[in-house]
Amino acid sequence: MRISRPCYDKYWRCPGWAGGGTRYAEVVRCDGGSLTTVIDHESRWRIWRTYRCPQCGVYVLPYVIRYADPRWWVWQLRDLRRWWTDRS
Repeated sequence: MRISRPCYDKYWRCPGWAGGGTRYAEVVRCDGGSLTTVIDHESRWRIWRTYRCPQCGVYVLPYVIRYADPRWWVWQLRDLRRWWTDRS
């Protein structure tokens, strides 16, 4: 059983194909994996649910897990700093 963080950039991609969090996949274990068939895009609770990729079977943690990831905060602060310096 494999568990992974979701892809923070595009949460409907399988992390076995794209890599979890802000990283690239070290080893591509999913052949063009996509979670679009299992995500209920109409539900407002979709970011709180755990999904399973139909291709490779990796369990994907809820999308809100990114708020507990220090790398995501560094990434956001870097974007904020870039915006702050470029606005003038």
